[in-house]
Amino acid sequence: MVAIRIWRHLKLLKRSGRGHDPAGVSATAPGDCAVECAACPHPGKNLPSDWVNLSRKDAWLYTLNLTQDANFRLKNKS
Repeated sequence: MVAIRIWRHLKLLKRSGRGHDPAGVSATAPGDCAVECAACPHPGKNLPSDWVNLSRKDAWLYTLNLTQDANFRLKNKS
């Protein structure tokens, strides 16, 4: 199991572009391999500059909604 964890860690470092870092793998800070969600609202990236000053009527456009459905066949039930 240790070998599998090492292999997964090396693949993670490779896929996140840390393989050719001159400082080496030890220079990888926590969170450097994480990928930000493109659909989530990030101020300064995919939100307009005046998103804080919007009216309550338009504020729903820039909120994060997280849902989970454990019953994937729920739509087929009557």
